[in-house]
Amino acid sequence: MKSCPYAVTRGSAVRAVRYGQCGMGGAVWAVQTISMELGTLVVDPGTGHDTTITVVQVATDRDTFTRLDLSRVEARATLDHLRAGVSKNPHDLVPVAHSRGVRG
Repeated sequence: MKSCPYAVTRGSAVRAVRYGQCGMGGAVWAVQTISMELGTLVVDPGTGHDTTITVVQVATDRDTFTRLDLSRVEARATLDHLRAGVSKNPHDLVPVAHSRGVRG
């Protein structure tokens, strides 16, 4: 197995592992971990510049995610189960505390 670099797309990171070759020499990749930050774009009243307020941070590995029965979960309970960082007051745009960070 060979790990590939992280692919980052607007606040999410995915780590995949190459398992072998298929067809026309293309690699077979499987996602192993995923992390994401969810937030909202606001205008900072102090600077007038656009800024993003992160209200949820979550990361998990493939095994943990595939064990979830997504048709029966409740969003907040699942975030707690995955030890996600969640804003104490998202309605007032209080950002999530970054002190702990998230790891997949």
